[in-house]
Amino acid sequence: SILAMAERKCYLLYGSTGWIGGICKKLLEEGGDWEKGREGSPKEVHCSKVRLENRGQMEEELDRIKQEAVDAAEVIKSMGSVVLKRKVGAGNKIFGKVTHKQMMDEVAKKSDGKVKLTLKMKMDVPTVEGLGSYTVPVQLHPEVSAAIKLEVEEEKK
Repeated sequence: SILAMAERKCYLLYGSTGWIGGICKKLLEEGGDWEKGREGSPKEVHCSKVRLENRGQMEEELDRIKQEAVDAAEVIKSMGSVVLKRKVGAGNKIFGKVTHKQMMDEVAKKSDGKVKLTLKMKMDVPTVEGLGSYTVPVQLHPEVSAAIKLEVEEEKK
């Protein structure tokens, strides 16, 4: 629903090809937080070519965006675990950390490009300190979430 999108700071922007719409899109994507009058985190912005007055087409577009998220969740569920190889030190602790970008890249590879996560999506990458299995929840849409299975394994020399 539109309300759920607003609560999560996910925007469906109409008139994005116009001068003002283009500025709004850029500000949102760069993380402007108008409500607080300061910089915030980047927002998820969907641009529509539908005229706001045409409610039927607007609802179809919202349904299409949600269906894309549902399809991505199904792919995530069926693709199995994402495996990351890491160098290991004393006590089986890994060097470095697992980042959002690494997760995005690995999910795209594992899904053969069917799932494209973005930094604007809420992804709760846990603090990974050692080898093992982890769950990474990701919010694909205000009404659709998925859990990515992550396996951290030792990188063989």
